[in-house]
Amino acid sequence: MIIRNYILATLTLVFAPILAPLAFGDSDGKHELIKKTIICGDAEVTAETMYIDTKTPEIICTRQKIKLVNQKKGVVKILPLDGKLVKKKFKAGPVLDAVATSVGCLKSKAGTSYILLWYQCNWGQDCCGDNREWQRLFSVDGTNLTLG
Repeated sequence: MIIRNYILATLTLVFAPILAPLAFGDSDGKHELIKKTIICGDAEVTAETMYIDTKTPEIICTRQKIKLVNQKKGVVKILPLDGKLVKKKFKAGPVLDAVATSVGCLKSKAGTSYILLWYQCNWGQDCCGDNREWQRLFSVDGTNLTLG
């Protein structure tokens, strides 16, 4: 992971886990909404994730929205997500095959802030080995800086 090593070596990193309570809650099989907000430079990033509460650490997410607001630049944007709905045999219906599990704020030595989304997948044919986790990097105006 060359990009990960480069980022961690040259930037200050602050993370906010989006789905931290999942592994510790009691299961009732009902939908739960987690809402987390971080400030990154001039941007406020809010992640809203709807998931099915289970007793396992497995992430069963039914929808997710990550909103970026940068008042200074007049930008309000929903960040693009990598998760797609897949049909699984859950009472809740389709679930997302991938979900952003953490959002980070990176700050370069020059003082420029960047938003980093950490993804994890649980479902789908492409979700195996090194493809189970990946990152997306955004500027504080919502521009996706990640190739691919």
